[in-house]
Amino acid sequence: MFDTELRMHKYFGDFLEERICNKSIDYDYEVENLFGIPDYVLFEKTDKNIKYVISIELKLKNWKQGIIQAFRYKNFSNDVYLILDNENIKPALKGIEKFKKYNVGLASFDTNKNLYIHYTPSPEKPHSNFYMNNLINELQKKSKLFPGKLKLKLWEKKESKKLIKKIKSNGY
Repeated sequence: MFDTELRMHKYFGDFLEERICNKSIDYDYEVENLFGIPDYVLFEKTDKNIKYVISIELKLKNWKQGIIQAFRYKNFSNDVYLILDNENIKPALKGIEKFKKYNVGLASFDTNKNLYIHYTPSPEKPHSNFYMNNLINELQKKSKLFPGKLKLKLWEKKESKKLIKKIKSNGY
């Protein structure tokens, strides 16, 4: 069990750092100037495209607040996830229908750096071009993307599942 959300962030950042080895996959922490500030934004990129965006909200236990925050990230993401401390997942699992209704992924994470996916959302195009462009601009400012005009190219659902599986299994 995590004693603070900050410690959970640290462990999750280490988890991503250990598993993302492919240069076309990257992530950033607390990207600003969007509709909300996601804890993490994972993305696959090419020279001219952002192929896919997954935004993540981490919470120790408040799944009701977390699902609201994660839902906002649909404005600039293909998938959104709420990730809870694994010790506190049971109440959210009882409310799994809310995650399905709003198409928000649910996962849990533990201190051994295990990620458990409980519900995988269906990929969607980001709801807002304005916030998608803000995301691109913020990532370019941090040198996470090449300068110039980039587009979002939506993957198929099977590609989303493959990406999550590879990140979980240290395949990237």
